[in-house]
Amino acid sequence: MKKLNLFFLFLIFSAFTALSQNPSVVNGVATYNSNINIGRKFQIPSSWNKIVIKANVTITGSFYMPTRTTPIEIMGENRKTSIIQGDGSRPTDDGINGRSYSAIRADKSPDIYVHDLTVTKPMKFHIHGGFGNVTVVRCDIVAGSETHTTDGIHGGAAKTVIKDCYINVFDDALYTVECKLVENTTIVHNKNGGPFMTSWGASVPSNHTCVVRNCTVIANSNEGYNHGVFSWAQKHDDKAQTIHIKIEGSFDYIKNPGKDDAPMYTIGRPNDNSGLKNATIKIDGKCLRTSSIDIRENAASNKVEFVNCDANSSPDDTFLRAFPNPTTGILTLPEVLANDQIKVISQLSGQTVLSRTIQQSGSTILDISSQPSGNYTIQVTRNNQLITRNIVKL
Repeated sequence: MKKLNLFFLFLIFSAFTALSQNPSVVNGVATYNSNINIGRKFQIPSSWNKIVIKANVTITGSFYMPTRTTPIEIMGENRKTSIIQGDGSRPTDDGINGRSYSAIRADKSPDIYVHDLTVTKPMKFHIHGGFGNVTVVRCDIVAGSETHTTDGIHGGAAKTVIKDCYINVFDDALYTVECKLVENTTIVHNKNGGPFMTSWGASVPSNHTCVVRNCTVIANSNEGYNHGVFSWAQKHDDKAQTIHIKIEGSFDYIKNPGKDDAPMYTIGRPNDNSGLKNATIKIDGKCLRTSSIDIRENAASNKVEFVNCDANSSPDDTFLRAFPNPTTGILTLPEVLANDQIKVISQLSGQTVLSRTIQQSGSTILDISSQPSGNYTIQVTRNNQLITRNIVKL
């Protein structure tokens, strides 16, 4: 009996010791239980296969994987309060070598799954997952202040998936040469960078299609824009290349009050002839604002094509506005018409959380304050036409 009691005491002591460590590591799962500064370029041990950031825990520093090739999962318990943030510094080498200071960075090609957390104020990019399969789900990617070369999400070419994310950065949100799917994601379009940037030189993979499904772009600059919603900044050769972007479901372009309209499609850099030639952006499915094209150089060889345009396409798809977006709960729709039928639908559950028929043309207020944080769709039925807008409830 005495030996048995000692054994149980040993187990209790071991469990307490594991919990008191930060992180505690059990069977390859490292759990951060309290705030910690891990420093710049903390190298994740090869024995770890999963990192868990508890709710209300902030990790300051960055995770670096210079040689890792095995899969890793990095997750939070709470999307809003499980946080990875930079230490306020910038790398001395702010070029390619400086990317190793990104909040999450791999140099090789491990499969990386990041979900349910916030990445903010990084020392370089937010997530640069190397060249393997990178999946980012239910994350807030928020620069916090206007700092350039703080791209949102990068991964392997034609190997990157982004779902149910909110991205607000001051450089490119993502590269369409890397993404095979971007779904249910809201991107704030600030002056510098593009929401859906093709690339700054990387070649388009053979037979690659980037599917953009149920996404929202919020125009948020009153000083113009360096790049359009869909853009291509630079190529490294003159070989003809086409980026195929298939837009499915809804695509909402929203201009915040007092902000400028952004061009929908741009090829080339502003006021800088880089020699970009033979670049084609092919839009497939929902063809939006087809007259909003800015070919900045070599117009004879660079172009935007529209194919298989569906019935919901529009040359100017901005006639339903809803703001502020994101919202804490109170939304203004300034341009509704009498007899418009309005529904607000949770994208997570598919349930209608608000339904209303407009009695008088003008503006109306929608209140979803009581609903949980997440992605919602506003549906307006007008003269047998269905108009949709995606919104984010904070």
